[in-house]
Amino acid sequence: MKSLNDYLEDIDVSDSMYELATARYESLVDFIQKSELKQYEPDIFLQGSIKLGTMIKPLTDDGSYDIDIVCKLNNLSYHDISQFDLKECIGKVLQAYNNEKPFKNPIKNGKRCWTLTYVDKFNFHIDILPAISHDLSSNNLNYSDFICITDKSNPNYKIITSDWEISNPKGYYDWFKEQEQFNIFRDKIVLESRSSTEKIPDYKVKTELRRIIQLLKRHAEVMFRDSPEYKPSSIIITTLAAKAYPTIKPDISFDEKVDILIWDLTNYLDKDSDNQPCILNPANQTENLSLKWKNNKEYFDQFIKWIEKLKLDFAVNESRTLINENLRESLQVGRYYEIEQINRLAHHQKPKWKYANKIFNISIKAYKQLDLDRKEHFESGSPIYNKYTLLFEVENEWSKNYDLYWQVTNTGREAREANCLRGEFIGPIHSKYGRYTHCEETKYRGEHYIEAYLVKNNICYGRSKPFIVNLKF
Repeated sequence: MKSLNDYLEDIDVSDSMYELATARYESLVDFIQKSELKQYEPDIFLQGSIKLGTMIKPLTDDGSYDIDIVCKLNNLSYHDISQFDLKECIGKVLQAYNNEKPFKNPIKNGKRCWTLTYVDKFNFHIDILPAISHDLSSNNLNYSDFICITDKSNPNYKIITSDWEISNPKGYYDWFKEQEQFNIFRDKIVLESRSSTEKIPDYKVKTELRRIIQLLKRHAEVMFRDSPEYKPSSIIITTLAAKAYPTIKPDISFDEKVDILIWDLTNYLDKDSDNQPCILNPANQTENLSLKWKNNKEYFDQFIKWIEKLKLDFAVNESRTLINENLRESLQVGRYYEIEQINRLAHHQKPKWKYANKIFNISIKAYKQLDLDRKEHFESGSPIYNKYTLLFEVENEWSKNYDLYWQVTNTGREAREANCLRGEFIGPIHSKYGRYTHCEETKYRGEHYIEAYLVKNNICYGRSKPFIVNLKF
């Protein structure tokens, strides 16, 4: 049974993806700050999963990476402008930005946010929430970080009024960092890497709480894949987990911490004015994060079903190790789940070797041959719209002493009708330099798989994650 840390490798977002998201965020910030909105002293900052470091890979190839941004205009208040006019004012600038960048669609005017959608293989969405500063004179509380946000469902949306929804994303982030003991984990990384604190971006600090939340989010996404309406929101999962985490003993295994936290989650539910279970925003007690529960009991019932499924899937034994062999399916973690899925294909031959106790993770690189002298790298699952010669490559310094076998498995109607589903092994291929290549022609539309195996003395020491060739022409 694998540990949860092994599964996290397939769920977590890569550093390069965080860097790309950061670059796109900074590009938008720069544009807004130089636009006509400059006169209002815009304060633009991240919120949500990317800010908290709890973002996960999309479950499907067509899933999206979401970047949540607040655009607060400091020189405006609800005495000056309506929610409608504020949103239109910011929307005009975003439309100008949209016209300059590779976005697939016109900007979307959502309930609260504007949405920009990139047209590329990463499928980034950027949600921009228009906001103004909260009126500090309205009460005696410290509202320095509170903001007023737009909401089209507000009956006073188009008139100047004090009736704005209140939020506090900066306060929530400060609360979250305290709950996760951020400074302790960051200082540990600084000590181990011998780097300065300034050189460690927040997303590189993989605290235990962040990792737990990533697991819970993926589990919910899989469980409610066919009924996403009932999936607990990211903010609900994050808030409950963050409330529970500080009470867990530090001197136990990570797997056991996850198990204990799951059993404690319902202990941290709040009560609304009707004495019904709810979840209040710890940084804004006036905000009910679980309003759907109040309006429809089925949402709460489904939440409880999810909690019970969590308890079963993440249970540990007396040895503090996981006991549910089906957990990887409940998480649909890449390498393990995809291998299981492809093994179910009748024409996909089963590996003919025994497996070593330790299996190397093999990485396949793939290229489209554009012409005689040029080739272009492409990622697993990214759509291919034209016919090419494809080059696949495995290169590792430790692989030179092994034979390599390729396995090509086709799917789809066109391959089936051509009697070319394949699934056999190609090899052995020998190499003195640790570099192996294989070429294929794009012929049949559909999803096809390329795998690689490292073999020595009839024992398999390495297997790749299935590389998906997604032909769309």
